[in-house]
Amino acid sequence: MACKYSFIEHRETGEKAFMVDEGKFKGVIYAYENISVPKIEDLDSAEEVPVSFRYNILKNTTDWDLDDSDEFSRVIGDIMMEVLAEALTDDRVDYENRNDNTEQPDSQ
Repeated sequence: MACKYSFIEHRETGEKAFMVDEGKFKGVIYAYENISVPKIEDLDSAEEVPVSFRYNILKNTTDWDLDDSDEFSRVIGDIMMEVLAEALTDDRVDYENRNDNTEQPDSQ
């Protein structure tokens, strides 16, 4: 089970993020970037599904360097897996395959 967390949104920019609510990293605010789940042909027989992700620290309330912290990565990885499992259970996952369309959007 993941540690307690909150889903938050910046009042002015609307940027969405997560905040750790307990433990060593309490108060840290971060956002996930580049979440990647490989295509698995037989998901029922898979023992585990490797998920990779990057994150951006928006506010570090600790004295720890979180950019290279394996422990912090595990904590937020557990949070991400809990959020994904809940979303899959509730059928709230929007899948976007960005591998098929590599064109950059128009900047206007």
